[in-house]
Amino acid sequence: MDSAVPRRILRRPIILMLAGIVIAAVVFDAMLLVRPSGFSAIACVTTLWREAPDAELVASQDSDSIIHHSTLNALPSALVAAVLVDHQRQLTRAKVFSDCFGSALGANLSLGPSQIRMSTAAALDGALLTTLSAREFRDLRARLLNSDTNISYEARELRALLERQNRFPGMSASTLVHSPAAMALIITEYRSGRRSTSIEESRIGANAVRTLNLLQGSMLTQFLDLENDPKRIRADVKEYLENISCESGMFNRACERNSGIKPSRLQNLDTGR
Repeated sequence: MDSAVPRRILRRPIILMLAGIVIAAVVFDAMLLVRPSGFSAIACVTTLWREAPDAELVASQDSDSIIHHSTLNALPSALVAAVLVDHQRQLTRAKVFSDCFGSALGANLSLGPSQIRMSTAAALDGALLTTLSAREFRDLRARLLNSDTNISYEARELRALLERQNRFPGMSASTLVHSPAAMALIITEYRSGRRSTSIEESRIGANAVRTLNLLQGSMLTQFLDLENDPKRIRADVKEYLENISCESGMFNRACERNSGIKPSRLQNLDTGR
């Protein structure tokens, strides 16, 4: 009995200390004093019980946003839709949960239907993710979890990728949708990050092949029908993909010349939007 008393006395300060830490964490969370949000992280658990996203359904539900933000950024809506659908097809419940949970705890992860990385979104807003306050970080995360805002960031990033001097500054939507090489390159950089290499020295990833293939199927018909000459778009993409091995993965001018896709020759760009 006597030996048990000191143990109880020792336990009390430990319990009180742990309780104080929990209370402080809750207060800091509620007052937005720290980036990690336990409340938001707990809310992510519900994603584990949801079905994996249906890519076609997501594209259909968000079609107005896709068309609107494509127009604002002078992009073909079929390309914006294809990028979104390919991301949705790769998502699993585990991936959705880990991105939701990790970002709630302050990690730089990809969110939303277009899977925009938080640092990319911050850069598009003219900021650095690492310098955002807790409130700014949480506000950015909330914007990326909103479908319409998420798609607006996707379209802005695709346009920003095009506008670099080592890519295709000024290229119009009508020219881009008939330029499989240009689309392949910016799709790759959207997925894997920007590169400083020239067009001819840049390779594209398998994700670009997957995304371009979507333009040949029926899933994106509603978006292709908005473009100029959808049959020719499908034919350009088909012929281009059949010739992508011409430069061991180089999806650029040499492949275009070999494939005979005249509308997409990059040396004759239409710079009007």
